[in-house]
Amino acid sequence: MILNKVGQMRHGRGDAHRFGRHHGFGRMVEGRPDGALFIEELAPGDTFEVVAVHGGHMARMRLCELGLAAGVRAVVEEIFPLIIRVGDTRLALGRGLARKVDVRRVE
Repeated sequence: MILNKVGQMRHGRGDAHRFGRHHGFGRMVEGRPDGALFIEELAPGDTFEVVAVHGGHMARMRLCELGLAAGVRAVVEEIFPLIIRVGDTRLALGRGLARKVDVRRVE
């Protein structure tokens, strides 16, 4: 059991876990496949292929439901807001979810 400053019980881990590691939107740049990009690094009109999908179970499942899985090709329509086209479907992705997808530009 962990108590906060006013003596109330709180769940979770210590502050070192909460603030000592990377917990931002997406992943650190290290550990990405060679030549992999984030979708937001592409320009509108660029075609890309999904190289890998990362993240927890729910994030991977959500991306798969949206049609973003390894080997899928899509086109960037807008960068802000981030809108892509997968086949006939237009998707608006949040930055956090988009940074869990490694892509490569296709000519």
